[in-house]
Amino acid sequence: MATYYNQLEITQFLLESGADINARDAAGNTALMGVCFKGFFEVAKILIENGAKIDVQNTMGATALIYSVMFNKFDIAKLLLDEGADKGIRDRKETLPWNMQLKREILS
Repeated sequence: MATYYNQLEITQFLLESGADINARDAAGNTALMGVCFKGFFEVAKILIENGAKIDVQNTMGATALIYSVMFNKFDIAKLLLDEGADKGIRDRKETLPWNMQLKREILS
């Protein structure tokens, strides 16, 4: 929950205390996925620096990269790509992250 509420110091403390950085909720979401749709760049950076798995998919097939693009958090999308995120992973609807952005641009 510390990551979800952008609590940098608490996040760092939990990581130093051995918290599972790749723990998942009931939908298969990780902390990294949560900060990607919320837009918390610094927390995302801390999670990645501490070993968060970037290309994990939740039960719907979404990844951190998919969420960052879906919610227009392009600074985080760039960070993920710079760290080696796979831009070819599709969600369960067979949607690529870039298709989501193009669809929004066309419809707006």
